Amino acid sequence: MKRGKMDNYQRAKQFMPFAALKGYKEALKEKEKQVVSQASILEDTLEELDYTLASIKEGDMVSCIYYDEGKYVKLTGMLAHINYDFHTITIVDKTIPAKYIKHLEVMTHGTRRHL
Repeated sequence: MKRGKMDNYQRAKQFMPFAALKGYKEALKEKEKQVVSQASILEDTLEELDYTLASIKEGDMVSCIYYDEGKYVKLTGMLAHINYDFHTITIVDKTIPAKYIKHLEVMTHGTRRHL
């Protein structure tokens, strides 16, 4: 018995990946994430952070490591705003409470200036 010629769509459909368990791949990825507790910051680090916060200004390029939703994140960009009343800094469009900042440094012409 002769079969008719398959159109390109039907032919391609044969080779598409098959996911027997919908959402399984996403569930595995979620399981791989490790939630980390926020580390307590040492007194020396707090002093260094206070000094850095006092010496930076809006428009500076900064690199910041901060705690966010169970993990530490590194963000590098232009410091858009410092709010001394609410103890936050805004890098690009991300507002970060100072209590979550682990490390902050100023970037100057492609180099890092630790304060």
